[in-house]
Amino acid sequence: MNRHNEDVINNSINCTRVGEQFRHERCDRYWRCTSTNPSRAVLRLCPHRQLFDVDFQQCMNRKNANCKDEPFTTTTRRPEMSSTTNRTSTTRRPPPINDPSQLSTILPNFIV
Repeated sequence: MNRHNEDVINNSINCTRVGEQFRHERCDRYWRCTSTNPSRAVLRLCPHRQLFDVDFQQCMNRKNANCKDEPFTTTTRRPEMSSTTNRTSTTRRPPPINDPSQLSTILPNFIV
């Protein structure tokens, strides 16, 4: 479910039996109860572009599924800057050259 293949768990769903399924705010996923005491549900994805039908409580073909994504908000935190990520680099550029005879005096200072 996440980039480390760890289960996403929800303890706020009232699971009355193991295997019970509940809709998620996104139609391509659902919660599956894995424990009733304490109540615990694990996030699952519907297979191959299917959607979770709220009436049948199962994944089914997109055109037959009764489901609407509910709007939800996400909060994005900006990463805190540390002294190593806060550095800036400056690239020195040679001044404009109007006279080609200046090349030999200006450019050697900018060659690394």
